[in-house]
Amino acid sequence: MEQRAKIYIAGHAGLVGFAIVRELKRQGYKNLCVASHAHLDLWSQAQTETFFEREKPDYVFMATMVGGLVINDKHIVGYEGKIANDLSKPDGTPRKLVDSSKIFGMGWKPETSFEEGIRITYRDFLENIDKYLNRGRLD
Repeated sequence: MEQRAKIYIAGHAGLVGFAIVRELKRQGYKNLCVASHAHLDLWSQAQTETFFEREKPDYVFMATMVGGLVINDKHIVGYEGKIANDLSKPDGTPRKLVDSSKIFGMGWKPETSFEEGIRITYRDFLENIDKYLNRGRLD
């Protein structure tokens, strides 16, 4: 990515999003774009289209919560307790719309596996827990 590229980080106030913002800033990227849920509801197609038309980001990081993440990765953080789901309630992701087949079909491959990315993020969280207490702030 070019240093001057406009980069939108969806979910910037969460654990993964905040780590992405921190790392981008560490690497010298300054044209970061974020929007709180109060200002942009990503479930609203109209709001999302308006946002993207106005902001025109060059790159997008989707760091919003993924339903089921905690179940799949509890071993990474060493959690041995029971996780219970109330299946009568939504898991936070009513429709799974992510499809990587096109980008994979063009030959792209991630440099970091999903599991390794979670490990790196969790390690960063533990090392910087005091900073995360004020998460959502970009300063």
